[in-house]
Amino acid sequence: VPFEYAMNPANNINRGSQQTSFITFYTGWPSNLTIRYNANTDKNELIDYPSNMEELGTKYTMANYPYITPENAQAAATAYAAYKRGDSLSQDQIDVLNSALNIVLPTGVETIKEGIFSGLDAEGKDVAGESANVDINSITTNGLEEIEPYTFANCISLENVAIGNNVTEIGDYAFANCISLMDVSIGKNVSLIAPYAFSECKALKSIIIPDSVIFIGECAFVRNSSLMDVTLGKNVRIIGKKAFAACIATNIIIPESVIEIEAMAFWGCSGKLTINSRII
Repeated sequence: VPFEYAMNPANNINRGSQQTSFITFYTGWPSNLTIRYNANTDKNELIDYPSNMEELGTKYTMANYPYITPENAQAAATAYAAYKRGDSLSQDQIDVLNSALNIVLPTGVETIKEGIFSGLDAEGKDVAGESANVDINSITTNGLEEIEPYTFANCISLENVAIGNNVTEIGDYAFANCISLMDVSIGKNVSLIAPYAFSECKALKSIIIPDSVIFIGECAFVRNSSLMDVTLGKNVRIIGKKAFAACIATNIIIPESVIEIEAMAFWGCSGKLTINSRII
């Protein structure tokens, strides 16, 4: 795979005999992702993507990206207006719209530049020049190793999330206030769901916590007012304070692995709670 070869330090030419430099990798049409190695984190980082549907025409031009063909540029310039009017779309128009609405991060992308989806850094502070993406419908992470705090917070049109098997942690507020989020698939190697990770996801109706998860943090799913079906993995040990508070979950079975349920973890849930076959 060209991307994996290019991003592997072992393939550097004249290693040690010249100043270290790093290439910028473009995935090309139609995904239009931009990736660069970050020497501070020693990871391949997504630094740009089609983040604003209204600006597709001014961003994806032949002058800005050498891989753009005249047909691609024309499609980018006309796709959003045609989409809004309900016109019939060409395949290139469909492709460029899909690149903004449904983003798939390829294997090899290990981290995401702060703020490019949420407008916030890992401490929840505004990142200059960035704002929350209000267009994106879905995100699929393949090679990503960790979803940092606030990465996708306030993406209010985000409906579907597929978290790949390389991810081990979902950070604080990672998907907070994603009010349209309906479907979440959590990879089989996630061990920690941090505080407020999925808070205020008001459209989420069900969640399956995989067996790999050990810790569910404080308010991780708080105020998910549509959340009815919760399946907990068999290795969960700690369920944090108010983790599922103000949900409408029913018939939750707590596995035998759980050693601590913190205060108000299931406050407001309307159904029955089964702990090691005991109803409480």
